[in-house]
Amino acid sequence: MLLALLFQPAVAQNLVTNGTFDSDISGWEPDSSNDNEVTWVGDDGSTAPGSLQVSDNFNNGGVSTTAHAPVPIQAGETYSITAAAKVIGASEARAATLVIRWLDENQWATGFSNYAGTSPDDPTDQWHDIEGQFTAPEDTHFAQVMLGVETSDSGSQNDSIARWDDVRFSLADNEGFSVLAAHTGMWYLPGQSGHGVSVEILDGNRALIIWYTYDKDGNQMWVLGTGEHDGLVISVDALVTAGAKFPPDFEEEDVEATLWGQLILSFSGCDEGLFKWVPVEGNGFAAGEIPVFRLTGIQGLSCVE
Repeated sequence: MLLALLFQPAVAQNLVTNGTFDSDISGWEPDSSNDNEVTWVGDDGSTAPGSLQVSDNFNNGGVSTTAHAPVPIQAGETYSITAAAKVIGASEARAATLVIRWLDENQWATGFSNYAGTSPDDPTDQWHDIEGQFTAPEDTHFAQVMLGVETSDSGSQNDSIARWDDVRFSLADNEGFSVLAAHTGMWYLPGQSGHGVSVEILDGNRALIIWYTYDKDGNQMWVLGTGEHDGLVISVDALVTAGAKFPPDFEEEDVEATLWGQLILSFSGCDEGLFKWVPVEGNGFAAGEIPVFRLTGIQGLSCVE
């Protein structure tokens, strides 16, 4: 059962979760600096029913947003974002607007990207495709995608409303050290022997990552998952399991798989890389990253820098 959970059919890599809003808006929350309302609209969407709606009745000409949970990124890399947006014509809104908030290693905000979105001249009540590319500034470790509505400056207390759908945020096609079959092997941080990462590069731009580590009580814990890589970065949704017993008392139906978070691995050469982890909110673990170096490789697989 665990293997069946891990090896699901490949889907296009997206650093944000629930960007299609097919059944809810989980993973997206009103930005703490705004007094707005963020809701799910079940009967309206760009390519399928379901969208996220941002509304605000404080019409001062500003932008009111909702934010996705921070995702790990690499400073200096260029990221692409695509989305669909519409402005509700009966509202006060001028435009639908998105922005990327850059965060440091402690997830404190360090700045923002340029804005992207609809124009005040675009027809309302129609879906419009939004595209943008942004380069992560120096010392940036995380990013937040923020979807919003640009309010009017009328001072009215009527709502300004924008809707969003099909949000994708991913590493842009650019130069970097490619993920290779030869990266299959064991990776660790010298000086922290005792935990490490096993990587297996699979067909179809897929990869398996297993992180051999420990929980908060010092018990052994394996965090593992499969995911897609875009040629430069591997990103997987990772699980932990519990419930089953040691053979011969093992029963498949006893295995309980729980989503632990996201594991991200990129390489800067044949024998070194950067490993990041982002736990799901509320599981008691903190996000972080470490450089990793090759411990083992596979005979017959070569890597040339």
